[in-house]
Amino acid sequence: KVIACVNRSSSTWPVIEKYRHFGVSSLAADHQKVAERFSGFGGIKGVDRYADADWFTLETGASLLRGATAVFDCRLDEMIDRGSHSIIVGSVAAVRTNDIGEAMLYWRGAYRPMRFDV
Repeated sequence: KVIACVNRSSSTWPVIEKYRHFGVSSLAADHQKVAERFSGFGGIKGVDRYADADWFTLETGASLLRGATAVFDCRLDEMIDRGSHSIIVGSVAAVRTNDIGEAMLYWRGAYRPMRFDV
């Protein structure tokens, strides 16, 4: 299972509710511009957030970011409303990983690479 939280006032929420699937992409260290677009940086909203990145689909048709450290293609099982957000719970239909060595995280007000040494 995959669990995520989505603001019900976002443009993403009604799409998930309508199509009953979603994708989660774990960003690589070089995906800062993608992270900024999806966080609303510069006022970018809706479908415009997907510009200037390479997307693909697996089983459900959800958009997944090529080059992400991991992607999860999920079928929606449940939406639980709490405050301004919905907790979405999904069953994983497909997963792909990319052994690139660094993921990106946002910590203490900045984007930072996170290295995985195996």
